[in-house]
Amino acid sequence: MNTLYLPASARRPDNEVAREQRQMIEEMEHVQGSLRHYQRQLDERYTGLHVMLAKPNTTIEGLKPGYYHLVYDVPGVGTWIEAYEGPNGEWRDLDDGILTLAAQSDSWNDRVRRDVAEMRRKEAAAAEADRLRERMDRAHEFDERWKNANSTQILVTKDVT
Repeated sequence: MNTLYLPASARRPDNEVAREQRQMIEEMEHVQGSLRHYQRQLDERYTGLHVMLAKPNTTIEGLKPGYYHLVYDVPGVGTWIEAYEGPNGEWRDLDDGILTLAAQSDSWNDRVRRDVAEMRRKEAAAAEADRLRERMDRAHEFDERWKNANSTQILVTKDVT
């Protein structure tokens, strides 16, 4: 077996490598504590629902590397994975939003289904209002162009009296 001999400066506990290792350990303990905290809250409300952090180099289909995920494990049906991300797909740190995501994903809950239907109806109404506004803007622009093209204007300088 090969043995690696390090200089005395590398073996001291106050070197840069040791500081980085301590920092990484502290970060991992923080992540594990957050995962345990939110898992306890999910266990109180749901069965078969887990929160997890995907490894940065994961190749498992459905997992976004380095992102937190909700994993729904339904016996006899299968497993469903949902990434916990921001509105534009950006990484999001673990916070109370994971509980909101779990509630929104609970399709068996009548209140959630009503809320989702209401949200979809509002989104459809907003999209229709946007289309109407764009149509009105185009009509106004057409009218302005028509007026400019078909009106005669004579510019008179102040010198002419």
